Amino acid sequence: MADPGAVLREDDYLPCLFFADDGVLIALDRETLQAMTDFLAESLAEVGLFLNAGKTKWMVVAPADMPREAYETLCAAQRERPLVVGDKTVELVEEFRYLGAILNLRWNWAASWKAVQDRAKAMLGKALGCGFPRRAGSMHAQLAFLKGTVFTHFDYISAVAGAGGC
Repeated sequence: MADPGAVLREDDYLPCLFFADDGVLIALDRETLQAMTDFLAESLAEVGLFLNAGKTKWMVVAPADMPREAYETLCAAQRERPLVVGDKTVELVEEFRYLGAILNLRWNWAASWKAVQDRAKAMLGKALGCGFPRRAGSMHAQLAFLKGTVFTHFDYISAVAGAGGC
């Protein structure tokens, strides 16, 4: 349990997130990220696995007040010394998906929220298109079905984004 009186230092941050075969490494500079990537690749190799450079991405998160032009200059400089896995260059991106959430250079959740709404609408459309209201039985059964197929998308993004669920 965390000490509520603890003071966070500048170097206190979460360096990685892993769920099943999906992972995110988080570093404050490119050199540390490269060292973490090398360590991960070496550790995977020790157990007969490998880090797929083609599926690996990296991103520079811009400060909220950084103008777009300055961000592009920063990324151009990062491309001069790309992140690598072995001898393969890792793609520098402005956004990527992690566990279904879209993470982007400004930590803006609008794209993830829109994607969740679109998935929920698509599932509701499928349910309505197959005659769900006529075949689902009681109101309780209909609500249980909707909760499992439509509302679950909202719980998922809420969990990833750190907001409450439905």
